[in-house]
Amino acid sequence: MTADAEPAALGTRGTRSGSDRDDLRQILDVVADYVEGFETGNAARLAQAMHPACRLTAAIDGRLVTLSRDDFIAAVCGSGVCEPGAPVLRRREGEGVLLVSIGTASTAFVRVADADAEAAYIDDLQLLRLEDGWTIIAKSWHPEPR
Repeated sequence: MTADAEPAALGTRGTRSGSDRDDLRQILDVVADYVEGFETGNAARLAQAMHPACRLTAAIDGRLVTLSRDDFIAAVCGSGVCEPGAPVLRRREGEGVLLVSIGTASTAFVRVADADAEAAYIDDLQLLRLEDGWTIIAKSWHPEPR
């Protein structure tokens, strides 16, 4: 995914003229780092996209699963599913950014469909704009085994 990718649905607050487009571009750049880092096992890109305090949550078999950003990066990059430097996994139809919602000047939500060799995922990403720009602060995900 590149920042030029257009989400299937886009919602913005529409209250600040030119800055919405700038925010959208910056948000899509962060999400591109996240997706491409996940797909290629690139720990640096994942760390760049996700705030160090980012928390990841899922309901797996009815149980709450939580991970820190660093545990998630270690799981992705150490799993053997995506080796560092490996070619980007081929996306299937329907994968990519599905929804972007810029709620306020400092909050946004992005829904992404992605996959690895073991499962397809819906990732709901919550972003905040901090002093250094937009960053992923939380992720909830749902896996569908292949």
